[in-house]
Amino acid sequence: PLLVCLHRVPQLSSAAGSGLGETPAVRLHRIPSRSPDNPRLRRPEPGALPHAPPLPLPHPPPPPPLPHAPPLPRPPPLPLAADPAFTGPIGEYARLAGSLTEADPFAVLVTALTGAATMIGPGPYVRTGDTVHPPVLFALLIAETPKANRGMSWRLARQLLDAAAPGGAAGSVVQGLSGDSGLIGALGLRGRPAARRALPRGARSVLVHEPAFARVLTVSRRASSPIPWLLRNAWDGAPLDPIRYPALRHHVGVVAHMTAEQLRAQVSLTDTSASFLGRFLFVRVRRSAPVLDEGGMPPAVISRLAGLLAPRLAAASQAGRLSRDRDTLALWSAKYDEIAADDPGGLLGICTARAARLVTRLSLVYALTDGDTQIRRSHVEAALSLWRYCRQSASWALGDRSGESLEQRLLEVITRAGRRGLSLSEQSAAFSRNIAAAQIAAARQLLEERQLVETVAQPRAGPGRPARITRLRS
Repeated sequence: PLLVCLHRVPQLSSAAGSGLGETPAVRLHRIPSRSPDNPRLRRPEPGALPHAPPLPLPHPPPPPPLPHAPPLPRPPPLPLAADPAFTGPIGEYARLAGSLTEADPFAVLVTALTGAATMIGPGPYVRTGDTVHPPVLFALLIAETPKANRGMSWRLARQLLDAAAPGGAAGSVVQGLSGDSGLIGALGLRGRPAARRALPRGARSVLVHEPAFARVLTVSRRASSPIPWLLRNAWDGAPLDPIRYPALRHHVGVVAHMTAEQLRAQVSLTDTSASFLGRFLFVRVRRSAPVLDEGGMPPAVISRLAGLLAPRLAAASQAGRLSRDRDTLALWSAKYDEIAADDPGGLLGICTARAARLVTRLSLVYALTDGDTQIRRSHVEAALSLWRYCRQSASWALGDRSGESLEQRLLEVITRAGRRGLSLSEQSAAFSRNIAAAQIAAARQLLEERQLVETVAQPRAGPGRPARITRLRS
C-alpha cells in the first residue's frame, strides 16, 4: 500500500524572489506491513498504557442564524378623522377611498371637487368686490414618486361623478390641453375659420384631464403656444378672442398630473409657466398604505354617496349668487388677514399669491355640493383646511428653492467677469444662447433691484451706440 503525503517546500528562487510563497509537493511512502519485528507497529503489551487517540480536528462553530430584517416602516396614517376638509358626500367618499384603496385621499378629494364644480356649470357664483368667482378649479397633483398611484385618484373620482350624473361627467371630459381631442379641440379652437364660426356659441363645460403636465410646461415656453393665456382666461372667466376663437363663454376645470422632480426641473421664477401656476391647487400625492390588488370602492358605497350628490349637483346648476352669512363673514374677515400676511416671496409666493381667491372658490364648491344656497361657516373652515394642505404641498414641491436658479447662475457669470462686466450679448452667450433674452432680462432686473449688479452704458471705441454692460456693484 502507498500513502500520499503533501509537504510544503519552498519554490524556486525566481518564484521566491517574487513573493509567491510556497508550493505543495507530493511524496510517496510505502506503508510497512504489520509484523512483530516492526516496533512501530507492534501490538502493545498487557499493562502498557495505550497510545492516546488522535485529537479530532476542531470544526468551526456553525454561524449564528441571521436575524430577520425588520419590516419597512409604514408611512404614518393621514389625519382624516377630524379634518374638516373631508365633509359632505365627496369628503366622505375621499376618506373611505384613503382606507379602502391605495389612492391618496387628498388627491381623490380635490379631483372630485374639481369635477363636481365643472359639472355644476357657470350658473352659481360668489362676488368679492368687483370680481365674480364661478365654481372653476384647477388642480395639480404632484406625486412624490412614480409609485404614488396618482392615476387611481382620477379613476375613483370618475366613478363617483359618473354615478352621480350618468353621461354628464364622461361627456364633458377631454384628455389633454392641446390637440384636436383636448381642450383646444373641445372649445373649437381648431379647424378652418369658416368651420369655427359655424360652431355654437353657448357656454361649454369641459373637464380636462392632463396626465402629462410636464409636456404642457415644455410646450408653454414657445412664443406661439396659446396654453399660457388659454389657462389664464379659462380660470379668470375672461372671454377668449372673439375673432379667432368663437368659444366666448366657457366653464373649464383642469386636473393635471406630474412628479415633483419634473416640476422642480422645469419651473423657475422667470418662466412663462409661473404666470398660470398660481391658479392651480397644488396637491401632494402619496401612497396611503399598501392594499392587496390596490383595493377598490364597494358598489354600495358609490351608489349611496352618488345618490346624495346627484340632486345637489342638479340644484346647484340652477343657483345664482351665493353670499356668506354674518357668522361666516366674521370668520372670513379674521382669516383673510392671515392669508394676506402669508407672502413667502420667490416662486412659492407667485404660486400661492391667489390664496384668498382659491379659498373663496373652494368654499363656494363646498356649499354647492352640500346642497346649500349660502356659504356657511363650516364651508369656509373646510376650504381653509384644504388650502393649508395645498399650501404645504406647494412648499414641499418647490422645496427650499426661491425659484431664482437663473438669477443665481447669471450672478455667478457676472461675478467671474469681474469689474469688466458682461455685455447683453455676452450674457446670452454664457447660456449657449438657449435661454430667451426676455428671461435673462427679467433675471437681470431682479438682481438690479436687489442692488447686486448694475447695468451701465459704456462708449464703444468706434462708431455706434454705447454698449450696455452689467457688472457687480462696487
